Amino acid sequence: MNPKLKFKTRKVTCCRACFITLVVTQLLVIYAPPAISSDEIRHQTQDLSAIEARLLTHPTLQHLKLRSTAMKALAEANSSLPDPIISLGLNNVPIDTFAFDEFLPTHKSIGIQQSIPNSGIRRARLQNARERSASLETAFEYELSLLRASLIIGLVEQANLEREISLARQRDRKYSELQQVVRNEINAGRAVVFRLARIDIERADVAQEVVNLQAKLESVKAKINSLIETETDIAPPPLSLNEWDGDPLSFHSVRVAKANIPIAETRVSEAQAENKPSWGVSLMYQQRQAGVGQSGLPFDGEDWFSGQVTFTVPIWASKKQIPALRAAIAERTAAKMDVSSVARAAESEWRRLAAEGRAAEANIVLLEKQLSALEEQIAASLTTYESGTGDYAPIVDGEITRLHFQSKISREIARRNIVTARANSQLVTI
Repeated sequence: MNPKLKFKTRKVTCCRACFITLVVTQLLVIYAPPAISSDEIRHQTQDLSAIEARLLTHPTLQHLKLRSTAMKALAEANSSLPDPIISLGLNNVPIDTFAFDEFLPTHKSIGIQQSIPNSGIRRARLQNARERSASLETAFEYELSLLRASLIIGLVEQANLEREISLARQRDRKYSELQQVVRNEINAGRAVVFRLARIDIERADVAQEVVNLQAKLESVKAKINSLIETETDIAPPPLSLNEWDGDPLSFHSVRVAKANIPIAETRVSEAQAENKPSWGVSLMYQQRQAGVGQSGLPFDGEDWFSGQVTFTVPIWASKKQIPALRAAIAERTAAKMDVSSVARAAESEWRRLAAEGRAAEANIVLLEKQLSALEEQIAASLTTYESGTGDYAPIVDGEITRLHFQSKISREIARRNIVTARANSQLVTI
């Protein structure tokens, strides 16, 4: 064998061996899972718990909490009697002399009046405020679940967008590598000039994709910041779909709707109590000063006491109390119907989200199978290239396609996690 040809063959074999080592190393970097210690997992969980705790300061939750507190205070106020009325009087005093000893009917008075509203009405209003407070607490739990889901979805979207940006930039580097390969083929006399223009177009598309992904990433970060008032790069927690047990009350929205029924029942109780009397008591002390009347006859001073009890009579019940009772009963029935409507909507939405999650999971499996087939194709192209009969360009094309598949898988994983977080937020977790 010609020594020069033998040296050239050894040189080519050495270069290919170096290339194989480089490719294997790159595959290990891409596919090898990062080693995470138990301490890091524990630290990440603690960080996530601390971030979720910041949701409690969200204005929406604070609004519901303050309204619940206000209703509790209102319940106490509704159970008390109204303020008494104190009256001070100067009665039958002559205008010209303003004397208290010239006219027999002239006297001074002091009185007190106390209204005693129907006890049934007071109890109904007290219970109404308590039920409203309980309803707001139920709404608080639902809103907290929704905000937690929004935070997790934000973290999922942030991680996915960062992953997609990284994969897009890797594709750009692969296009640069492919561009060099095509130039080498052109220098070797192959008619592949047309590929350079196509590569330039595809690189421009990748650059535009990166810009759009970065804009979306900034939007997601702004959404996360609006929830917890800070930016974070913590990874989203692992998610699995919480199965529905078939009980409508397992949905937050159904519990919120059901909490309106006791409120409506208190209105019925109040309307029924309107047919019973409300009471009032008034007491008055009067004092007359001794004097001489206009006829010249003297009169003695006197003290006397008056008392009065009042009560309401539902004379106009057919035009007031009875229509009000019908309205309250209709509202109670409507509240019950609303529970059924909300339960159907909640079940339908949960099933839709669960189905979308299963579809995303199926897509992930299919894409991973396609990626596995592509890996075999790349390996075959690599073997052909090592044998000296193939080109290097198909290998780079395969690696670019592999990055496309990885990006699709990343999007499907994010879609699965997003719908899982939304579905789980609908269910009450103990």
